[in-house]
Amino acid sequence: MPARKSTDDDAMPQEMADAAMADSEEEWEEVRVGLGKEWEFTNDKPLVGIYLALERVELPNDPERDDATVHQFLLTDESGEIVFLWGSHNLDAALTEIGAGDKVRITYLGRESFTSEDGPRQIKRYRVQKAVSKSAR
Repeated sequence: MPARKSTDDDAMPQEMADAAMADSEEEWEEVRVGLGKEWEFTNDKPLVGIYLALERVELPNDPERDDATVHQFLLTDESGEIVFLWGSHNLDAALTEIGAGDKVRITYLGRESFTSEDGPRQIKRYRVQKAVSKSAR
């Protein structure tokens, strides 16, 4: 079989993309992919950030649940990190009043014990606050 000549069509996709953008006047920045890191409430420090989205995450290794909810936030501190909180009944209910782009402050209040029909349970409690402009009051 004769050897095939190399053509521009053989260029790697990344090389083709770089060449196409070389003449462009736009600047490009990396797009973040994934959920971010899990937010941990330490030293009673609340999460303050911009609400991004509610995601459903499959849990293939959890025999009790097929999936879970995850809430994503963009931190408004100097880090600008994307973080997430695992959903819970209390948190999911409070965040139904929050839309993408809303600035929120979430404070972890601790665990509360109660007895249900299935026996003793514990739930996580949060205070969820939404920023409102002073002129909107």
